[in-house]
Amino acid sequence: MSHVTASLRQAVRYQERGEEAYARWLHATILSVSGDHSEAAGRMFMDAAELAAELGMKPLLAHCHLGLGDLDVSRAIPAARSARRERGLRLLETLGMRRWIDLSRSRTVTALVPSGT
Repeated sequence: MSHVTASLRQAVRYQERGEEAYARWLHATILSVSGDHSEAAGRMFMDAAELAAELGMKPLLAHCHLGLGDLDVSRAIPAARSARRERGLRLLETLGMRRWIDLSRSRTVTALVPSGT
């Protein structure tokens, strides 16, 4: 995690906004899988999404929406999850990113299957 934090600090310091957006997304992704930091991960995904939208980084924006949808699964918020994931999937579809769509859909299926099944 220290490398991600250092990367984020450097990007902010040198005003590399695209790098900052990616560092925020990566930080959010790491926080989201750790389990105990879903609020911080959500804020970080939102910050990354805001920067990605502002800078026209549509693939990153799609991944931010997918990450937020995954967080909603962990928080048991099904309606929000569907809306956020669908927004991300639609954006990937618009961009023609078929491989990512397939990977995201298969991840959704496995995320919804209870462990031990």
